[in-house]
Amino acid sequence: MEPLALLTVAFAVALLLGAALTPLAAAVARRAGIVAPVRADRWGSRPTPLLGGIALILAVLLPVGVFVVADRGAVIVALGALASLVLGTIDDVHGLRPTSKIVGQTIIASGLALGGVGVEIIDIPVLSFVLTVVWVVGLMNAVNLIDNMDGLVGGVAAIAAAVLFLMAPAEALELRLIAATLTGACLGFLLHNVAPARVYLGDAGSQAIGFLLAALALQLTNVAASNVALAVLGPLLVLGLPIFDTALVAITRRLEGRPLSQGGRDHTSHRLAARGLDERTTVFVLWAIAAGLACTGLLAAVLGLAFLPLAGLVVVGLVLFGVFLAEAPEAARGVHTPARRAVVGAGRRLIRFGSEISLDAALAGIALFSALLIRFESTPEVWLTLFLQVAPILIPLQLLAFALLNVYRILWSAFAITDLVAVVRASVVGTLVGGLVILYVFKMTGQSRAVLLLDGILFALLVVSSRLFLVYLRDWSSRWPKEGNRRVLIIGASARGQLLQGLLARSEHAPYQFAGYLDDDPGKLRRNIGGIPVLGRVSDLAQVAHSQHVDLVIVATEDHDALSDAVRQGCAKVGIEIREFSPTPWH
Repeated sequence: MEPLALLTVAFAVALLLGAALTPLAAAVARRAGIVAPVRADRWGSRPTPLLGGIALILAVLLPVGVFVVADRGAVIVALGALASLVLGTIDDVHGLRPTSKIVGQTIIASGLALGGVGVEIIDIPVLSFVLTVVWVVGLMNAVNLIDNMDGLVGGVAAIAAAVLFLMAPAEALELRLIAATLTGACLGFLLHNVAPARVYLGDAGSQAIGFLLAALALQLTNVAASNVALAVLGPLLVLGLPIFDTALVAITRRLEGRPLSQGGRDHTSHRLAARGLDERTTVFVLWAIAAGLACTGLLAAVLGLAFLPLAGLVVVGLVLFGVFLAEAPEAARGVHTPARRAVVGAGRRLIRFGSEISLDAALAGIALFSALLIRFESTPEVWLTLFLQVAPILIPLQLLAFALLNVYRILWSAFAITDLVAVVRASVVGTLVGGLVILYVFKMTGQSRAVLLLDGILFALLVVSSRLFLVYLRDWSSRWPKEGNRRVLIIGASARGQLLQGLLARSEHAPYQFAGYLDDDPGKLRRNIGGIPVLGRVSDLAQVAHSQHVDLVIVATEDHDALSDAVRQGCAKVGIEIREFSPTPWH
């Protein structure tokens, strides 16, 4: 059978098996009483049978056993997945202490390494063995940790396996076959696992999936060792979501003084849901993030070392996304004593300033690397050498300019045009001073002035974008519909109305959702102000209030008296509360 036909058949068989075996596994679990109760750290609202992971992994292993007979690596991976399944099943049925689970995972990972599937790009056997064990155990737990919302792990694993399949070279048939069957089995399982789930993976499924993804990534790293970006960065991005979630939980729990082993609703999915997304939308958003990261990893195959700046930007984006999630409402945080809150607050202030400087240092490095890459595209040995010469001089001077010109006094949540100008000014000054030092103090005559110009432009652009990205995330989440929010219609699309919009958007005690504006200025009709549409004139109040399900009208015009009677009559007709917004001016 031709390889493409073989892979297609294996994928189809795994998909059908996953779809057919999953309800059988659920029925067995229900009859045996292996049912997950409603838990505080899960989103399910009813007891749900486990053992779905057994059906999924069998849907992977049966086609692999039929189509791959003699390949040693595939046999080792299959045996490791089976061992992970057994370990997880014991945990589902009897419950294992975290230390016992880690010991079992370490034994399984060690067996994979001793069987010949491990980190081969490092020639030191002991270090290679340790890295293999850490990678496999870490990913098994990372996948297990994100299994907290219906359909999340199945979708993320299907995306990761499909992209690993696409990244693998054609000659790595066994790797591609396992990836194809895992993709198919996950899709078949998802038919029964999307919200509301009729069956859960259980630890058996999540740990075995984590093991398979870790093993596939190791095999890809080994067959693509000549392409450093594909061998190292590609798999990391493909599996970026579970890695990111584990890092977010570990860091936030340590900062809040909670043990890592303690469960809670503080994962990426929980934090998004706490900001107002429903369960299905949260899962779809995380699938989209996983797909975006995985597709970015695909570029490593064609860009080589030129992929490094893009990978750096992805990491910066994930860090900023983590900062945004860490600011989630109190429902997703731990509970602290006043003393603990004081310590955490002081630590966060120190971390904030250090993180800002570290972030800008990373952006400065990415900007310089990109500028050299644009200027010396075809000669990597040239731009790598120049980068190592220039970076230790230019980047500290750029950061010093930021400090002296008060960039680090800017509050990100209130980033405005004046702050943008300040960042650009500091970027220009830092790059100009750095260029003069490089050219005339150190007399590095081989440096390109065009590189310095490009670096200054890129650095300013990246720093401004990083600040605006976080502002955008906060603004984006404030528009999500939340249960219990009041639908607000603002009368007066003026400066006063925009001030009111900003105040309401930042309100935590009485959350609001904007329906839109009403204004009699014909030049503002059907326009957007801060993303909020002007829906009509004041005379359209009753019609707009009905169509937009408004339950609060706020008058924010300069002349309240001219509008008050008409607006009050209109609100009285449809039974809507009315208020007036009157900021007191200074005299």
